[in-house]
Amino acid sequence: MARVTVEDCIDKVENRFDLVLLASHRARLISSGSQITIERDNDKNPVVALREIAETTISPDDLKEELVHSLQKYVEVDEPEPESVPLIGGEGVDVDDTEMLPDRMTEEELLRGLEGLTPPEQQPEPMEPDARATFRATIIAMTDSWLWELANQAMNRVPDPIDYIEMRRKTFGSDLTMSLARLSHGRTVPPEIYRTRPIRNLENSAADAACLINDIFSYQKEIQFEGEVHNCILVVQNFLDCDRDRALGITTDLYTARMKQFEHIVATELPGLSDDLGLDDAARKVLAGYVEGLQDWMAGILAWHQATTRYQEANLRPSPGSTAARLMSGPLGLGTAAARIGALFGSSPDRASNPAFTWRPLLHEGAS
Repeated sequence: MARVTVEDCIDKVENRFDLVLLASHRARLISSGSQITIERDNDKNPVVALREIAETTISPDDLKEELVHSLQKYVEVDEPEPESVPLIGGEGVDVDDTEMLPDRMTEEELLRGLEGLTPPEQQPEPMEPDARATFRATIIAMTDSWLWELANQAMNRVPDPIDYIEMRRKTFGSDLTMSLARLSHGRTVPPEIYRTRPIRNLENSAADAACLINDIFSYQKEIQFEGEVHNCILVVQNFLDCDRDRALGITTDLYTARMKQFEHIVATELPGLSDDLGLDDAARKVLAGYVEGLQDWMAGILAWHQATTRYQEANLRPSPGSTAARLMSGPLGLGTAAARIGALFGSSPDRASNPAFTWRPLLHEGAS
């Protein structure tokens, strides 16, 4: 019923984000004791709120005003203007009243003043319609990819390699990063250039390399400590039914192949593309800067993973004296040998039915 109700609400509140805000606010009001305007029919408060919006028993505009009012920390109150008091001995004295009143500034004048604080040459130019549409589509694709991850995690489903690689570019934010980088190019480079096969392959190679770096470094954290299902090493293990070391080798080979493809495109395909399309020197310079930016981006990601302590095992395990460590090790003392919480439930989600989830350290085999 909820899915149908959402579709019924779209013609009342076109923006889905606004719809979520308004329905959530209305559901909170109902929970606080507000009288509902329709039959409940055993529906929960969020569904009742959506049905009220769909059946127009409440006004979305009124809900929006109530929501804004509830979020305000300072509410303006209309107060009567103070009456002017004549000066003592003011009779017969020529006084300019305007000099005695404080300056008043309208909202438009305030905004213009704030805009004037930044020199015109430093103010960002508005986005072009095409760039705005591309940026919006990238944001939607990234948020949809997170929902895809949540669905897989809820069903404990390891995706296949093709779906994983394609969606990983979105979940990692690679497409968003490149979309933002292209905004600075303006109209120097024709938009159709970015839809050509060499440029798409160039961007996909860089995105895949960055994602695979993260998967290799984060494998222990995600698999052993978090019970994740979105890691290329695990995806390869599950798909090929191979052990961890073999899957690591395949993932590393895939990373190397993507880096070589990136270098090949830069060395051979981009010059030919520029010649075929007759790009001028300014466009070629922008593309060269874009390639250098992608190289710096990949190098920065690798450097960060090499330097960070985020994935070091010592920082992943709870400290010996922490509550988590005591709970997972179980109670101590006489007669408590059979009451080990860790032995009953395990320190991570049960993956015994799937050998791909078996964890062994990537480095220093046999170390304690």
